[in-house]
Amino acid sequence: MKGKCWISKGRIMCEECHEQYFKCFLCKLSLKHTDQVHKLCGTFNCHASCLRCEICGDALSSKKAIALSANSIQVQCLDHEKDSEADLVETSYSCSSESFNDPDDEDRVSVISEDCVSLTDATKGNSSVFMRSRTIFNQEQIACLRLYYHQCPKPSSLQLEVFSKRLCLPKRTVRVSLY
Repeated sequence: MKGKCWISKGRIMCEECHEQYFKCFLCKLSLKHTDQVHKLCGTFNCHASCLRCEICGDALSSKKAIALSANSIQVQCLDHEKDSEADLVETSYSCSSESFNDPDDEDRVSVISEDCVSLTDATKGNSSVFMRSRTIFNQEQIACLRLYYHQCPKPSSLQLEVFSKRLCLPKRTVRVSLY
């Protein structure tokens, strides 16, 4: 997956930025739009259930201040921060239940294989207009789509689902590209 970019809501993200936004900082699992999410230091997202003190295991709430390690993934309540010798950065966080894009939701996130360096704004001008990004096919996907179309000009829903999984594309994209 190295060298891939992600496009979401008009922004181009490198793999690290995508993980920072769409994956839990602590458990590295994907964030769903239904998950209760905390923001640490205004940058890192994590599940509310993952936010526990490393030492005592207490769940940390939005009313408590926490200590977050600068070099490793280590969350501690301030009671245990004083005992630790790690380089900790004191911070507070706010609980957020904002809706996050599900990385598996193909209508809102698409993958392209180009190199990028950092998070940049790809939209210019009127930001209130949302334009869905077009899917960019690589040569292998185009060849497979042509082959599938020649084998089965009118595929069933089940066949479309199989094609989409093999091509790593949304079912709707495969259906539209075949017709």
